Amino acid sequence: GRRIVVVVDPPAGPLADWQELAKLQPDNYEPHYRIATIYLGQQALAPALAELETALAKKPNDPLVLLARAMARRWQGKAEEALGDVNLVVDKLVPDRADTNKAIEVVRG
Repeated sequence: GRRIVVVVDPPAGPLADWQELAKLQPDNYEPHYRIATIYLGQQALAPALAELETALAKKPNDPLVLLARAMARRWQGKAEEALGDVNLVVDKLVPDRADTNKAIEVVRG
């Protein structure tokens, strides 16, 4: 018998959505951060780091972006650079607060 094959493109998903938002809002750091987290989930470190650098250029010293970059750097085996990013975040925390002290314990081990 005859077969009919229909090829359907899969939905673009969140990556394409964030990429489109990055184009529409060129000054917004968040789409680049979100794109980076998707790449990190795929272990695609080079594109993730490129997106994180773009996010940091738009919003310097954002703690979530810095921590994501620290994770990527650690996965690359760049422990000193990763620790530098973590320290930038920890240094901005308000000292002598219970939540801050707990965060420092967790991050620094």
